[in-house]
Amino acid sequence: MAVTKIWRIRGRADDPLSYVADPEKTQKEFTESEQQALADVIAYAANEDKTDQLYYTSGINCNVDFARDQFDTTKIRFGKLGGIVALHAYQSFKEGEVTPDEAHAIGVELARELWGDRFQCVVATHLNTNCVHNHIVINSVSFTDGLKFHDCRDTYRLLREASDSIDRIMGRSGLEKLYLRYCYELGYLPKYRQNPAKLHILLKEELLKCGRYSEQAKLLAKYHVDTDEDLSKLMEDLNGKMGALSSKRDEIRLVVKRVGPEEKVAKAKEDIREITAEIRGLRHELKVCGEVQERSGHIRENLKVIDRDREKERDR
Repeated sequence: MAVTKIWRIRGRADDPLSYVADPEKTQKEFTESEQQALADVIAYAANEDKTDQLYYTSGINCNVDFARDQFDTTKIRFGKLGGIVALHAYQSFKEGEVTPDEAHAIGVELARELWGDRFQCVVATHLNTNCVHNHIVINSVSFTDGLKFHDCRDTYRLLREASDSIDRIMGRSGLEKLYLRYCYELGYLPKYRQNPAKLHILLKEELLKCGRYSEQAKLLAKYHVDTDEDLSKLMEDLNGKMGALSSKRDEIRLVVKRVGPEEKVAKAKEDIREITAEIRGLRHELKVCGEVQERSGHIRENLKVIDRDREKERDR
């Protein structure tokens, strides 16, 4: 699991006191030290030498290029100047544990899950050490209600728990991992939307199929399907269940054909409806399995091309 930390970023210590005594609170301008503190932490997170030419940077509720100004605009809007200017979270993975793409996907999802509904964040994945790691800069003031970030003892615990949970999900193997990675690339992970400008040309042709890929990923997760053999076994099991249910339904239909007590016939008809619905659900899952068999090879080839093209871009 990833190592996580979070700490506060401040301007000069005397600024909060002068702010409290200032009758023109909403008109107060940021001090140079406050501006520099925020600029420094965002610049450090988005350092091109560490993020591979800004490829591994994402803005949540803000634009990375204008993050400092947008952070400041939120503070000015609600008159929350001075004091803590931002929070800086850190998430580091063991050497070889994840690829840069996977690390960035985990970091983006972590930031969205914890802070994306109320705060502006910048997520940057650094590649300058043997251990790929994420830096997440969070504005100290919420853009939705103007409330300050409430940093308490639970902050780190929630960060660690959310990081471990997302890490476990993203760390799945085989077909599950393949589909989760593809859904991320398409911008279809929960609470995440990919920047269309960053979509590879191959993925732009796949956008209309996002719903289908998401459904396939959910099926793989539901039945813990990792390999092609697991998928074949699942299809056999689904066919077996459908056959057993069909036989049971045929037996109940015989009861309906016989003249018997009205209550018994009504109950038999209700059982038939329930079994039919269950068979319909199994048949649909079987269809989705067939789609996975058909599309998984295509997904693998697309990801190979995408990774190869990105390697070429990094080598330039």
